Amino acid sequence: MKNRIDTGLNYWHGLLIGIFLGVLMVGMIWLSWAT
Repeated sequence: MKNRIDTGLNYWHGLLIGIFLGVLMVGMIWLSWAT
């Protein structure tokens, strides 16, 4: 059971990092395009 919980935490952690990096890259591209 603990392994399943750890896998879930790792999944959400990776998902949050992926979303954060995606937003960061889009923000950088948008800033470079807007200026």
